Amino acid sequence: MFDESPQATGEISPEISQASEIGIIEIAQAPSQGGETIGQISAVQGSASITRTDGSKVPAADGTAIFQGALVETQTGGAVGITFADESTFSLAEN
Repeated sequence: MFDESPQATGEISPEISQASEIGIIEIAQAPSQGGETIGQISAVQGSASITRTDGSKVPAADGTAIFQGALVETQTGGAVGITFADESTFSLAEN
């Protein structure tokens, strides 16, 4: 029996493409129920911020916790490195 739920097409929406061009990425799509961190900022260059699911905005700094649903944003010339709980890493920069 096959699952007939919608499948990803592999295409990037214009909104996601534009956001990644200016250094914005939403880390996950739904808030965490337990408030556990999914990772932390492991490197920062320039200016970057994290908008939490409650709307509060904090500056990104080494060791800043990232929770599910957070929006990480870099400013012009900024970059961040993120280390997730499973030790995988992600880098985000202006271009």
